[in-house]
This record gives sequence, C-alpha cells and structure tokens, in this order.
Amino acid sequence: MAAAHIKSLRTIQPEGPYLLGGWCNAALVAYEMARQLQAEGQTIDLLTLMDPAFVPMYRRLIHGFMRRIGSLLRLSQDKQLDLFLRLRHIYNYLRFSHYRKSKGLSLIPTAEALRQHDWISIFDWVASEYVRRPYAGKITFLWCSEEPFRYRVA
Repeated sequence: MAAAHIKSLRTIQPEGPYLLGGWCNAALVAYEMARQLQAEGQTIDLLTLMDPAFVPMYRRLIHGFMRRIGSLLRLSQDKQLDLFLRLRHIYNYLRFSHYRKSKGLSLIPTAEALRQHDWISIFDWVASEYVRRPYAGKITFLWCSEEPFRYRVA
C-alpha cells in the first residue's frame, strides 16, 4: 500500500522534502511511506500520526490463529480471509447494534458482500503481516481527546 501511495505521490512531487500524515489505519501507511522514502535518501520534514490504530501483536495473533485453522481445514489464503471476515462479522453483528445498522448486512452475508463492505477487517488482515521497521526521523503523534477508550501507542 505504501509503495502504491509513494508512486502516486511522486507523480505530483518527485522529490522531497515531504510532509506526510495519516489518521487511524492510514497512520500505518504514512509511517511506512516515510520509512521507504527515507531509505531512498528522501527528506521527510514532517510525519504526523493522528490516532494511530496499529496494534501489530493483536493482529498477528488473530492472523496466526486463522492461518492455523485454515491450514487444518486446508483452506487457501483467500478462503482463510473469507473465514476471518465471516467470524468477525458474526461477532460484530451479535455484539454491536450500531454495526448491524451501519453495514446493512444480514447475519449471514456472502463472502463477496463482506469483502465489499468490511474494508476495516481487510485492512486488519493485511496489516497483520506487516513487520514494523525503524524510522530514524521525528514523528509527531496527535491523540483525539473525545475517544477516551482508544488505546495509545508509544
């Protein structure tokens, strides 16, 4: 994802210095973009991560568990993703009334419907494979005070 965004960014601004930022899940993408650009010798004047939502350990545990189940059931990677999306959908559907209202999906939707509507879960699935590498630059973190139960990443 970061490489694709860098390619688009460079069509407009081929060389740094760059000002990058991302909110929630996009903070992870902005972080990796800054890391890749810096590794190429580019200057990052500002990297701002707003309410970053990357908790790699949680995602890796879930993905690892799903891989083991998928392996036992001899499921392809696509089918493992489908199983993950279904289980997460069922959990969210049964637990959260706002989820039932916002998604407009029944308890048992098709895998295709989940792939179209649950982009957050797909991002979590992809991000679970991400291995964070060091970034030598300065990072500015911004945290939203209106979401007191959101976790903090230091």
